[in-house]
Amino acid sequence: MKRLFLIGLLFWVLVNVTYGTETHLFPRTPAPSPDGKQIAFSFQGDIWLVGADGGTAQRLTANPAYDYLPKWSPDGKQIAFSSDRYGNDDVFVISLNGGVVKRLTYFSSPDRVWQWLPGRDEILFSSRRNFYYHRLPVTYRVNLTGGTPFALLDEYADQTKVSRDGRYMLFIKGRADVYRKHYRGSSNCDIFRYDFKEKTYRKLTEFDGQDMFPLWSPDGGTIYFASEKDGTMNLYRMDSDGANKKQLTFFEDDGIRYPEISADGSLIAFERGFDIYRYQVSLGKATPLRIDLPLDFVSNPVYYKNYTGSATEMSVSPDGRQVAFVVRGELLVTSQNSRFLNQVTRTAARETEPVWAPNGDSLVFVSDREGSKDLYLVTSGDPQQKLLSRTTRFKTKKLVGSRAEEHSPRFSPDGKKLSFVRGKGNLIIRDLKTGKEKTVLKGWSEPDYAWSPDSRWIAYSVEDNEFNSDVFLLNLKSGTVFNLSQHPDYDLSPRWSADGKRLAFISKRIGDNYDIWMVFLRRADDEKTDAEWEEFFDTAKEKKKKKKSDSLLVQIDQPEKLFERLHRVTSLPGEESDFDWSPNGQFIVFNSNSSGKSDLWKVKWNGKDLKQLTPNFHGTDWKKMRQKYLPVAENVFTLRDFNDVVRLMIGELNASHLGISSPRSPNAVSSGMLGLRYDESFKGPALKISEVIPEGPCDRVKQPAKAGEVLLAVDGVPLENESNLYQLLENKVGQPVELLLGGKKGDSQYRRSIVVRPVNYGRFVSLEYDRWRKEKSDLVHRLSDNRLGYIHIRAMVEESLERFEMELYAEAHGKDGLVIDVRNNGGGWTTDYLLNMLMIKDHAVTIPRDGGKGYPQGRRPLYAWTKPIIVLCNEYSYSNAEIFSHAIKTLKRGKVVGKPTGGLVISTGSIRLIDGSSFRVPFRGWYVKGSNVNMEHHGAVPDIIVEDQPGDVAAHKDRQLEAAVQTLLKEL
Repeated sequence: MKRLFLIGLLFWVLVNVTYGTETHLFPRTPAPSPDGKQIAFSFQGDIWLVGADGGTAQRLTANPAYDYLPKWSPDGKQIAFSSDRYGNDDVFVISLNGGVVKRLTYFSSPDRVWQWLPGRDEILFSSRRNFYYHRLPVTYRVNLTGGTPFALLDEYADQTKVSRDGRYMLFIKGRADVYRKHYRGSSNCDIFRYDFKEKTYRKLTEFDGQDMFPLWSPDGGTIYFASEKDGTMNLYRMDSDGANKKQLTFFEDDGIRYPEISADGSLIAFERGFDIYRYQVSLGKATPLRIDLPLDFVSNPVYYKNYTGSATEMSVSPDGRQVAFVVRGELLVTSQNSRFLNQVTRTAARETEPVWAPNGDSLVFVSDREGSKDLYLVTSGDPQQKLLSRTTRFKTKKLVGSRAEEHSPRFSPDGKKLSFVRGKGNLIIRDLKTGKEKTVLKGWSEPDYAWSPDSRWIAYSVEDNEFNSDVFLLNLKSGTVFNLSQHPDYDLSPRWSADGKRLAFISKRIGDNYDIWMVFLRRADDEKTDAEWEEFFDTAKEKKKKKKSDSLLVQIDQPEKLFERLHRVTSLPGEESDFDWSPNGQFIVFNSNSSGKSDLWKVKWNGKDLKQLTPNFHGTDWKKMRQKYLPVAENVFTLRDFNDVVRLMIGELNASHLGISSPRSPNAVSSGMLGLRYDESFKGPALKISEVIPEGPCDRVKQPAKAGEVLLAVDGVPLENESNLYQLLENKVGQPVELLLGGKKGDSQYRRSIVVRPVNYGRFVSLEYDRWRKEKSDLVHRLSDNRLGYIHIRAMVEESLERFEMELYAEAHGKDGLVIDVRNNGGGWTTDYLLNMLMIKDHAVTIPRDGGKGYPQGRRPLYAWTKPIIVLCNEYSYSNAEIFSHAIKTLKRGKVVGKPTGGLVISTGSIRLIDGSSFRVPFRGWYVKGSNVNMEHHGAVPDIIVEDQPGDVAAHKDRQLEAAVQTLLKEL
């Protein structure tokens, strides 16, 4: 994102936004007016208007928030749009004649506008409100006069358009990723049509790629839509029943996004690349729209901000007198007891990893100011003041740079050498006097390393091809390497004590916790008693007082057998991390989450960037992509547009587990949730309760709300037809709220009040999930006559793993078979833990005295299930849930039922950007054993394929689960 540092300069320029020119300012989400004479669009996060033939645009909204997706009212006098003015995307309306912008929705989940209903004062928008555990949105309607929104249809539906006569509704269903190119798989979007009169559904597209953005012609006889059928997202048309599909545009590089049609059917506008295009229906021709945009700002382009507690890195000089910080990618230095911070760097690049030279006069740091990570050296530019914390002049030079990236610098303790990592995992040592470099370690995985105090050894941890990390010792003179830890799990982060007698590291070798372990490098030290060590530390203090300085030499006895002398230092129930030795070597300071949060601990020594998965970038010319997208990224004015430019760039790779996300707005308003469902046929006023969600706020009071009762008022405010319930519950999470309920008892009416504490949206989703899961479990019990158990795995994470083990006993113990459901599971990492519970074979039977046959569960690390299973997956089973589905088939543990998974399988990590955004970085591919099929792009194909159908949600029908039960019962 471009940062314009313009002080004292006022300017106003007209910038031409035209396809083929060098300047692109990224106008977004166009919408033609009903008569096709104007186009509304989003730019700089505001709504603008321009003539259909182009020209100078006029700003309609002016707000620091992000306004987008404009939709015209049928009479062309108002525009509805989505905006994050209150931290979440809500629906707003503005009149073209001016006036106050009116807010229509109030909710914690994004509300995205899709249509102003023809001939009605109602607006359609998609939102994840009551069905979020399915990862798909539902279409809602809200009246222009206000009121609580209700679902237009009890079905997952996005990008909804209703025909002019109101009989038909078009919508898409699938994973609507408008940025990724060339996806093929079961998670693709298809277009459906619903008949409100006949209450029937019709699937209109069958292509296994993306079919999106359906649009009605004025007479309802033609449907326009976007499809990637020819390899690029282009505009198509088809008859209203899906017949006679015809391609209308033939773009070959960048496809179209967000097409919208005028009410008279004359004009279709859409995004393509970084510009807006118009398609004239009568001419069958698409041309770029020339827009003259006044380059003015709603908020100041330059602002000053004070940062407190925002340092992301810190480095203390060897003498303890100076401290270097990194704050928002800039390097600052201060001195002990000083309140002044000296800013060392002032660049648009990201500075990181500051490391002090042993003499404390200079710093080495990493910067990407020239496009890739290189090492820079900064010293004082004032001969009279060498301290970086006090000088007013700095001298910075590039110390190490190459075509590869350099990072993780460390000075040798004697100050003669500098080590660093080049590329992915090559450890380099550079002689600071001669400039000569030597590669001491080659690899694909980045080592975590530390110099020995005498500069003769390097301890490092690194992963092997099995992703097992061990701690190694490298003798720099001989080049000999010794495996110090020799354990088939994670051993990492070695740290030397200052005297070079001990080495500690983090290890995961007992249970599932990370603890601190230590080794004495000399056998004689290992054999000392605690009393002898106390005497040693006392003697060391006296030597320090006398300032005795013998030359330090690290001695290691039998390095090949060090693993036999390991000692466990910590054994807290949580995990220990980020540790180091105290200067005197008597204590180890570390972080631990044993208390449920991260705290700083101390213990005595004795216990009392961007990496791409495939080298050829999936056939994409990545340098060309940088040249294509960088100028646009530099010129956009909002964070959301910047992120979307990044998404377009990485979408060229056609790879999963890539993405960029920004922190949630600190101004986001939280919606209080009552845990109620409402009868949408009730005409009001007020809201009639149709269901009380178990364990929700209205269920956990002494006199719970009941289905059939009417919610009349919230905290004394009556619920009228124009009242929005969620507006009344804003910022009420956890607060006492009085609800006035009414109902009928016999022939008399009654009113009563209850006081509840609304929960946040996340908790409400969990309550909905629990209700859904119980519904599925009850169905399995009923269909199997209680012979089968049912467990749904919500995500492949630790919480779900623990619940799975518990339910293996609570739900499945004593039953003949088990249905395991990983549908709508977004992934994680727990497949192998699950397999450890499912793949164990009985090797013996035990019989206790006076008891029956069994097996002692305490002898097994996890509860085991050895009886038959069947697994359910679908197109919304992603990542590790797909790996699990593949594994069940590969290991022949049971049949798989449902739909092929999405084919989105890559192990990924993330990096944090200087503004707090997170960028996902894939690093490991997964392949099916035997066939070597790449799970990315190739989902797990069930043994029995069962398609769910539109309308099943409203009918509470689950075809896939029914088929799984029938199949498993036949196998018993």
